Amino acid sequence: MWQASAPGTGPGKPNRRTTERRAFPFHIKRVEAQIKIVTKKANPLEDISTARVILNDLTPSGLGIFLPHPIMAGQEISITLEDPRQIYLRARVVWCMEIDAGSHVITVQQRYSYRLGIKFLFESAQEQEAVKQFVDEVAREQAMGAGAA
Repeated sequence: MWQASAPGTGPGKPNRRTTERRAFPFHIKRVEAQIKIVTKKANPLEDISTARVILNDLTPSGLGIFLPHPIMAGQEISITLEDPRQIYLRARVVWCMEIDAGSHVITVQQRYSYRLGIKFLFESAQEQEAVKQFVDEVAREQAMGAGAA
């Protein structure tokens, strides 16, 4: 059934969300990471893989990564990020799904056809606090980068 547009909207007029997004530019920071599977669960994968990480997906408890191949949920992995500074993380794959690899956000020279949800594993409260500080540092850099754009 046809409905009339709300007052102040319609063709040619941006909605509130669009206006807000234009007011606050969103900077996407993509970096590479080295992934190593620690626990092998019938996955014929080389020892170390290059993944794509969008730092906007980074939280104190985990992150999203992109890989050219799947890794089964439940597998333990190690992640090494070199940018914005080097950090080594232990994590567990929570989920893995195939995606459209044609996105300009993740495609460089290599296709990243799988997106994985990763949960960090901490051996101590100090390790957890160090990761939280790293996440806060990245968030500050992201905010400065968006303000400069």
